[in-house]
Amino acid sequence: MELDAFRSRLGEGQGRVATAEAEHVFVLGDATGGSEAELTEGDFAEVAQDVDVTDADVVRVWLRLRVPEEVPADLAWVASITVDGRVVGQGTARPGSTRDLTDLLGNVSKLAGAHRIAVRLELVRV
Repeated sequence: MELDAFRSRLGEGQGRVATAEAEHVFVLGDATGGSEAELTEGDFAEVAQDVDVTDADVVRVWLRLRVPEEVPADLAWVASITVDGRVVGQGTARPGSTRDLTDLLGNVSKLAGAHRIAVRLELVRV
């Protein structure tokens, strides 16, 4: 696997990380802060999984977006949830902000069987 800004510290501040409360979170980016990397519009990190959505009404994620002040003002991070590659929910965070997306969800009530569910964090121009 190629090491890049999103995968250089897996298990430490990126990827599946243990919290102080002995829980686990999945970090797209870096939980510890202070790391710098050259990123450009369109760069992204994503985690995806095939999920059986039979009998489910929605797929839901809870996210906290923390964007450093140093990010240029014309860029923002967009977090999205996708079903089979189609964006079904998203939220944006601008430089210098922290945003909790406590109810980012997608309607899957008309679907059955396994579908690819993904959460994507992408740097976009605003």
